[in-house]
Amino acid sequence: MSHISDDSDRLVAVQNSEEFIHLRKVFRGFVFPMTVVFLSWYLLYVLASGWARDFMGTKIVGNINVGLVLGLLQFVTT
Repeated sequence: MSHISDDSDRLVAVQNSEEFIHLRKVFRGFVFPMTVVFLSWYLLYVLASGWARDFMGTKIVGNINVGLVLGLLQFVTT
């Protein structure tokens, strides 16, 4: 039973360390803005697909249009 207590004490010590606090701050500073960017990018694609059909249907090369390229970029960003 003391083994579990020792592990808990170590985890609490790591969690309260300056390095871990800094790591969490940097992580949150990256993840939250990127989440907003990717959700906005996805919603923009969905809205453009529904209401900007002329723009999405603009041909780029041959049968490849803007909608297809943006749709494929959704896979890349996901």
